[in-house]
Amino acid sequence: MPVTLGELITSCKGRRTYDQLSRDCGGVPTPGRIQQLATKDQNRFPDPDTITGLARGLRVNASAVVDACAASLGIVSEDASPKLTRLMPADTAALTDGQVSAVLAVIQTFVDSNNRPEDS
Repeated sequence: MPVTLGELITSCKGRRTYDQLSRDCGGVPTPGRIQQLATKDQNRFPDPDTITGLARGLRVNASAVVDACAASLGIVSEDASPKLTRLMPADTAALTDGQVSAVLAVIQTFVDSNNRPEDS
């Protein structure tokens, strides 16, 4: 199931307030606009500056924001499943091979723990 813009904002916002998130976005979008995008139904795509700012502030690739905007509008592509690489911070391409291996090991640990039968 694709992630909506509200879900993306909520999951990546962490403990930051909308004011703090807006500062991390570079001031665009404003705190009020972020809250609106996170909590209200959307009827159109945000402008490019808003998409770029959200990507910066949420620390994800712009394509993750675009995909979430599309999902919020009911536009689902053939490849609608969220891609982990799209949700990763934009600078992950600069990670060393050792750093990538460490991240993958952590992810694999989570996947393995989710596939174990529950203790009764």
